[in-house]
Parts: sequence; structure tokens; C-alpha cells
Amino acid sequence: SAQGGVCAIWLRHPRNRRNCKGETYQQLDIDHDHRTGKFRALLCFNCNAILGHAQDSVAVLTQAIHYLVEHRQ
Repeated sequence: SAQGGVCAIWLRHPRNRRNCKGETYQQLDIDHDHRTGKFRALLCFNCNAILGHAQDSVAVLTQAIHYLVEHRQ
């Protein structure tokens, strides 16, 4: 409730997803620091995956931002 049901990065409600029965639901994932195990916030699936794939590396995420800016059309 402290986040108002929105992703801490995207600042929007998560997209609808479907379970195995075809029912739609919205879910925020619990994000944690992989080094310390400490809870950080609730994130949508995509934002949580971005951090996981980047292995929480600020350098990698910064490079990704530079890449997007450079290739913006």
C-alpha cells in the first residue's frame, strides 16, 4: 500500500498477466539486493527482470541508457 500498487521504477500499475486458467491478474514482484538479501521495493515483472539481467550493475544500466540515447530516432 505504501507504493500505491505501482512499480517503484515504472511508477505505473503492472500490466495484466494471465495465469494457467486464463484469468487475468496484476502482480508486483518483491525486489531484493542479491548481495545482502535486503528487500528494496516492489517492481513489475519487466523492471525486476531488467535489474536481474544486468546483475544489479549500475555500470551496465548506465551503458544501456547511453546506448538508447545514442540510437534514439
